[in-house]
Amino acid sequence: MHTLDEALFANIDVTIGSFSWIPAFLADDSAIQEQLRREIMDVRSDDSAGAWERYIASHSTLLASCINESARLRPVTNYTYAQSIPTARDVGGYRIPRGSYMVVDTNALNIRDESWGPDPTSFRPRRFLAESRAHFRYRFWRFGFGPRQCIAQALADTILKVLVAYTVEHYRLRSPEKSPADTDGREARKRGDAWFKVAEQAIILEAL
Repeated sequence: MHTLDEALFANIDVTIGSFSWIPAFLADDSAIQEQLRREIMDVRSDDSAGAWERYIASHSTLLASCINESARLRPVTNYTYAQSIPTARDVGGYRIPRGSYMVVDTNALNIRDESWGPDPTSFRPRRFLAESRAHFRYRFWRFGFGPRQCIAQALADTILKVLVAYTVEHYRLRSPEKSPADTDGREARKRGDAWFKVAEQAIILEAL
């Protein structure tokens, strides 16, 4: 319970910051939004025991893919915390000595890496359904890597899935004008009192 308390109080702002971009991307992509709504409705119509719980827990849904794609395009930080490597590593023809402190450029990894194909700046959630989770293991930074991964990642994922599912199930989202989720990132900005990027734009929600 102590760990859960720490996860909630220490990370709720980061979780909500991550959530803030998802409505913006969905508002800009009505086709994906409708597909996600149909997926949610199909699960709601399944009256078998535990259907909704299995859906929320699954990593192979359009819901999970929309959250991953938003996190890929708008990682909460531009760089990771510095971490010391336990053994010497050979990377790109360079020898990095044991004990060196390393940081990861999250935008270079999540967006500019050639593994994302010809459309790395586009919001295309289904890219996460086209490959296995193992394919993205070291190509996608979200909760960290190895033993220093966020211990509350399952909790954060559950919160995000429930929030997004409820929003899409009950509202149609649209942007009154071009959204700050634009793919070139020129409009993306960081709130002055936060160290992570938070979306700040008008989203119109029409009750369904």
